[in-house]
Amino acid sequence: GGGYVALSGYFKHLTDFVDPNNSLPYDFSALLPALTAAQQAQVIAAGQTIGNVSSPANTGRGEVLGVEGTVSLPFKAITSALDGFGIFASGNYTQSTIKYGSNPTEAITLPGLSKWTGSGTIYFEKWGFQARANYRYRSSFLAEVAGLSANPTYRTARSEGILDAQIGYEFQSGPLANFAILAQAKNLTDRPFVTYQNDDPRQVIDYQRYGRDYYVGITYKF
Repeated sequence: GGGYVALSGYFKHLTDFVDPNNSLPYDFSALLPALTAAQQAQVIAAGQTIGNVSSPANTGRGEVLGVEGTVSLPFKAITSALDGFGIFASGNYTQSTIKYGSNPTEAITLPGLSKWTGSGTIYFEKWGFQARANYRYRSSFLAEVAGLSANPTYRTARSEGILDAQIGYEFQSGPLANFAILAQAKNLTDRPFVTYQNDDPRQVIDYQRYGRDYYVGITYKF
């Protein structure tokens, strides 16, 4: 088929977004019988039967606004000599704001959402052969990770760019017809997942490297 260019925008109003660190006052008087008499007297004397309980709550509100562009171009649209080759690319720009009921004066970006994302794929598909390479990028973003005592906390995650590739062949005739072989390589750039605090890339908290992955497979169509 032919190529295309697409541009779209979007807006979403968010309500009832989950605040993982919501805190509410709670009366612990019902738990006093579980304490010794001396402990009960100490708690009552100190007036400490009211405390805070942390629990997720749907108190967050915010907006997401963005624009996305996409380009698909089979090179045969340029010249028949390049039949089978093509590219696909997309890019996205997003602005987001979230405010939690537990801290309504401070706005944060939507956790896990990068301001800039993009991907590009170049491919060849013809005569049973297929080969493609894909590069995807995302800018830094607010990551929700496990903090002290496994409580959810937010840190800035570093931007990353990841390269994947694959090549394969499907036999068209003969005794091996309908057999196909495929080789894949993922995360060729071996980019680590890195988070830091205080918006300072030097204050690294998490550094996780996952390595490159390689796969080889054989399939058969009945």
